[in-house]
Amino acid sequence: MCFLQKVDVMRFTIINYIRIVTIYLLLTFCLAANSPVTRQVPIKITKIISQDVIVLENKWAKVAVDLEKSGRIVYLGSPKVNLLYLNPEVSQKADWKNHGGDFLWVGPQSSWPNNGWPPIVPFDGEHWLLHDSSAQEIIVQSPSYNGISLEKRIQLLEKIIRVTYTLINSSDESVQWGLWDITQLPVPLTTRFSFASTNNIKVFDFPANVDINDLLNKGIISSQKGMLAIHCMEDYETYKLGGITQKNEIVSKTTKGTLTKTFSLNKDATSYPDNCNIEVYKDPENKYVEVEVLWELLKMQPNTTHSETIDYSFTLN
Repeated sequence: MCFLQKVDVMRFTIINYIRIVTIYLLLTFCLAANSPVTRQVPIKITKIISQDVIVLENKWAKVAVDLEKSGRIVYLGSPKVNLLYLNPEVSQKADWKNHGGDFLWVGPQSSWPNNGWPPIVPFDGEHWLLHDSSAQEIIVQSPSYNGISLEKRIQLLEKIIRVTYTLINSSDESVQWGLWDITQLPVPLTTRFSFASTNNIKVFDFPANVDINDLLNKGIISSQKGMLAIHCMEDYETYKLGGITQKNEIVSKTTKGTLTKTFSLNKDATSYPDNCNIEVYKDPENKYVEVEVLWELLKMQPNTTHSETIDYSFTLN
């Protein structure tokens, strides 16, 4: 083989090598671009602090907390639709200022001062403090009541709003309380949760002493395939119902959308406030329904904490 022929062969080999490497690099780039791992980008979260209101928002969800209103969640939903009920006419003369929204108490109510009403003032009646804050979360804390305080850690996780509720015992004594979360939603709505039997429903004698059979006959309560539904219509029926569920989800459908509360659940728990871990309260004035989650009563030793979690997810109509 002459020298020129050898040069042509080498040139052909080099050109083919370059082509192969180029094709390999292009294929690698294309596969990487379509990989679910490499395609993920940080989700932009906007954080706004305006006086006492702190807002977290991304392209899917928005949550806002009002420190002046005892650390209430006053907005929960999409950036344009708030699913919560907010009271437009708060009575300044009332013993409890009901602002609506989503708020935190402790149970049992029978252990509150003043014969169980109004709510413990430092928890629902005083200004909460911004305990910590970052671009991804909000942490607020209540004032102390006999060495006990409450904390909320609010995180925006793509389409889920996660709230971690913490009971803090900074006192030198043992205490017994259970965390109690309340969400006010506008009527009409239907709320559903897993329940073994309508025979196990607890009917409270406040705000009205109603009969369970009357609620069944009127269609306010229905049961199918282990799911209990409470249909809270635009009427002036008022009631409070409760019970113990073994599944950690309560779903409420309103005219704006559906809100699901998925909560931490200890299936071995033996003691709850009012012997219920779920309660539904229909407002006598026909404005809102309270969808409530209660956690087990715990005897907490001095200088200890206990936390529970709710994931709020939603779809819009």
